[in-house]
Amino acid sequence: MSAISKPSAADLASLLAEATENGKIPEETWRKKLLTSFTGVLTRNPLHYHCFGPYWWVFKALLLEQGVTAFGDGMDAEWREKMDYGSSTLNLLAAFAYYDAAFEQGLLLAQVHGVSYEDGEAAEYLLIDEDMEMLAIERGL
Repeated sequence: MSAISKPSAADLASLLAEATENGKIPEETWRKKLLTSFTGVLTRNPLHYHCFGPYWWVFKALLLEQGVTAFGDGMDAEWREKMDYGSSTLNLLAAFAYYDAAFEQGLLLAQVHGVSYEDGEAAEYLLIDEDMEMLAIERGL
């Protein structure tokens, strides 16, 4: 299989412009606000991590980099590497865009996500983060 087909950095640039109101909001401020907001969402219902699909691992890495350890430190390094843009901002934009699209499609708790490869092949990705699943069980979800 070839590489995962994902939005290009140029595709994500328009999202960044929108998110930062064309630079009026500093990127760092935007990143912190979004990470704080999602930390609240995931604290209330850890199963909402499913909505990030294959981008969960780059998103979780961003949380860990910010010192957010409440969701454990388990990591699927292979998928983190596959989805990594090499930029915290681009990783956050891609993860947010995927979450937003999945949410709009009613896939909030879906564990199975479709992924496409650059060679046209498609596959299903099963997202399981044992740390998050245990948190959900502990909370009776």
